[in-house]
Amino acid sequence: MHQDEYKADLERYGGELTLAEANRRLAADANEIREFLEVQQLDGPRGSEARQLTLDPRWDHNDPNSKRLFERKLIEDSPVSNYLEFGEVAQLIYGDKLPTARLWVHWRDYVIGCVPDGVATNYVYEFRATTKMSSQTEEQALRQAHLYSYAFKRPRFKVQIAQFRLPRNPFPLKVRDLPKPEISTTLKNSTEEDFTRIMSEFDKAFRGAQ
Repeated sequence: MHQDEYKADLERYGGELTLAEANRRLAADANEIREFLEVQQLDGPRGSEARQLTLDPRWDHNDPNSKRLFERKLIEDSPVSNYLEFGEVAQLIYGDKLPTARLWVHWRDYVIGCVPDGVATNYVYEFRATTKMSSQTEEQALRQAHLYSYAFKRPRFKVQIAQFRLPRNPFPLKVRDLPKPEISTTLKNSTEEDFTRIMSEFDKAFRGAQ
């Protein structure tokens, strides 16, 4: 799957997307998102059935002719059918509205695809929705954020973990019934040494498994 994504990006950009070009696209997207949200704040949600009207700034990798997925209404009666949809809806409601892109980083024998949940001027952003908060959940998010920070050459990262208390066998669940989560936020500096340490640990574990 990731090899196919890599090949698709090479074809789309005529080579790997450079950090300079990614930053240019991110700046343009950030302005567009800001203007969109300002308009929504002035106009308010259209229709009583709309809980939130927002913009999904993630790249649409399935459509090379489309830059982003634009307006997306979260209707209160819309069903959430599984944990994947639950995570997407949670991020749309509670996550920071930031642009993002996909960069590929080369390290030793590996090519790492880095797609943060958002990229700001001086930090990258990672959002997680979970029903069972654990040290492993937090550690995984922090490791990812370190890699993203290195890829996009941002000195800091912001990780938010939203813990939801859902009933047993919760799906299907309507958007209106999604409980308000407890959100923990971590802001940290990141260095190239952090990236090297994490990748070295991965390399050792990966080769050990082989």
